[in-house]
Amino acid sequence: MMNPSIEILQHPSGPTVIYRYMPPVPAAREEGVLLIPSAPWDTMRLSWFYRQCCEQLTKIGYHVYRFDLRGTGDSPYPTADQDPVVWLRETEAVRDSLRSQVRRLHAVGPRFAGYLAALSAESYAYRSLHVIDPVLNLAAYSDELDRIQNRFLAEHNRFGSELRTDAEILGFPKAMFHTLIPAELTGIKVKTKRVFLYLSPSFEPPERLITLWYDQEREVAIVRTSDHFSWSDPSALLQQCFCRDTLKQLIHQLEEV
Repeated sequence: MMNPSIEILQHPSGPTVIYRYMPPVPAAREEGVLLIPSAPWDTMRLSWFYRQCCEQLTKIGYHVYRFDLRGTGDSPYPTADQDPVVWLRETEAVRDSLRSQVRRLHAVGPRFAGYLAALSAESYAYRSLHVIDPVLNLAAYSDELDRIQNRFLAEHNRFGSELRTDAEILGFPKAMFHTLIPAELTGIKVKTKRVFLYLSPSFEPPERLITLWYDQEREVAIVRTSDHFSWSDPSALLQQCFCRDTLKQLIHQLEEV
């Protein structure tokens, strides 16, 4: 099997760079997968997962698209420009720009990216929506990151207090999660008919959200994986999360959709 070719697309309305991973021609579908980036502290840990998604999904015929949120990765903006409200607008703008590229579009998002994926699905009917251990409450997510950082610095004082300011989480500016509405994923209705929730062993099914989508006559599939994300472990923030079983389950579901 040939390796996927990569093309860089310049977003028509701004400097956001979109990377397109193209499948070998014989395997090509008229469908694409948008990999929505998570907040920087999650994306650092999930770089292997994103990379493998690009490679594995092209092998089964998908065009795969990814980009970096403002102030992260290869974004031309400084880290100080990180803003979750802008991140949502960027996600929606990239999504809309891909309508001319593929006939149908699927969306994938782990953790905070799952929140962005669901929010972007309020105004767009993806072919299918795949969210992985999604952030359910933005205030709780911000508090969780604070607690993990405090524990990490307390246990690793050799790094020194100069690495911590009240405005930073692991060197990144604290995103203003309270500016995003709604503050809870359980209030988000989606236009997408088929929704897949991938949940690790420590993640309890979000019953309110599932009930909301069932009431909306969405097809909701709960996919249990054996991966242990260890989000509450302070040392885990500096460890790579490979998510091999989650990737295997995701590939299987997208082969069947």
